[in-house]
Amino acid sequence: MTDKDIRRKLGAQFDMNNVRDIDRKLIKVTREKTRTVVTLDYEKNSKFYGQC
Repeated sequence: MTDKDIRRKLGAQFDMNNVRDIDRKLIKVTREKTRTVVTLDYEKNSKFYGQC
């Protein structure tokens, strides 16, 4: 599976779970000898009712 395929599949999962505002280019794919590591630093702050 290519890095592009991994990003596309994760993006589809994010869409299905209503996770928005993620730039797929921020998904980091690192390949090692025996594993593939996928990382994403993401933080979304939202105001809740009553917060100023």
